[in-house]
Amino acid sequence: VLLAGAGLFVRSLRQVEAIDIGYDTDRVVFAGVDFARDSGRKPEEAGPLFAEAAARVQKLPGVERVAFTGNRPMWGFSFETTFLPDGDTLRAPGDLTNIVSFISPGFFSSMGMRVLEGRDFTPEDRAGSEQVLVVNSSFAKAIWPGESAVGKCIRVHAPTDPCRRVVGVVSNSHYSSVIERPSMQWYVPLAQESDDGRAGYPGAMEIRVAPGRAADIAAQVKQLLTQMSGSGMRPWAQTLAEQLAGNFRSWRLGAALFTAAGLLALLVAAVGIYGTIAYTFSQRTREIGVRIALGAQGSSIMALVLKSSVAIAGVGVVIGTGIALWAGRFAKPLLYDTAPNNPFVLGGVALVLLAVAVIASLVPAIRAKSVDPLEALRAE
Repeated sequence: VLLAGAGLFVRSLRQVEAIDIGYDTDRVVFAGVDFARDSGRKPEEAGPLFAEAAARVQKLPGVERVAFTGNRPMWGFSFETTFLPDGDTLRAPGDLTNIVSFISPGFFSSMGMRVLEGRDFTPEDRAGSEQVLVVNSSFAKAIWPGESAVGKCIRVHAPTDPCRRVVGVVSNSHYSSVIERPSMQWYVPLAQESDDGRAGYPGAMEIRVAPGRAADIAAQVKQLLTQMSGSGMRPWAQTLAEQLAGNFRSWRLGAALFTAAGLLALLVAAVGIYGTIAYTFSQRTREIGVRIALGAQGSSIMALVLKSSVAIAGVGVVIGTGIALWAGRFAKPLLYDTAPNNPFVLGGVALVLLAVAVIASLVPAIRAKSVDPLEALRAE
């Protein structure tokens, strides 16, 4: 039962880790500064700091590019009311969520997202220029099925606001957690988001790094921001993998606990089977001696011992599988994309137990086939 639980949680963890969230999780570092309460500092003070920090970070070995975001993915997001050109409220079909993010040019390539149609933002997409936006694949398919989204427009904030033109379509990505339903996402240039008075003020730097350098770059960036920050500023830097760690915690904990308990139970089972078989066949020494005296081969004696061992383990497998199937319904809410009665997991556990039973009975089997018939009969 414990091994089945371990198998289910390990498989569930692998399924979660295999989810494509739309980002290169091992090559992205986020960094920024928080403001201490009552510090008197204003958010716009981060603007010059970010600009100078980005120029210095870009020169660090292992850094490929730097971009900015108003609300970093998997950490924060915004909802915004949108309208079609005729003034009707644009509602997300079904239970899709309508999410907006404010980003700088280069954000998509830094995150590992693909531009499927049209273009990315450019430095020309600034305040005073044509208002534009980029939508994700889910948005484009939900609102303009069978059509190209590029060139279409939507209104933001109010049905009377100017239309923002769609200039690109990007691949889907997750916005709040590893496990979530698809969402309609759209992106606005930071430089064009002026309604709340924070145009161009990023919430975080988003840094794309060379493979295997994320943790090292995060430490260097935090040290750099610490040197540049003034009083009341709290610099931070974190890899995207670290940011996502909490999403995997429950599955990793379940897999670790069940695996540890399962391995301990497997060891106890092996010792128990060895002790049982060794004692049983030590009591049948005379019988084995007679069998050998009458011409039984060593292979048939070993087969006799191993058959007894497998029979014991087989009974345990049948009973344990039944209990595991019954208990699986209670574990179902804790699993992801893994059925409690998964045949591969239960079958694999059964084979492991039978293999352990065979291995545990090898020593008694070898001893049994080496019995001297004369000594066995004399002992009686």
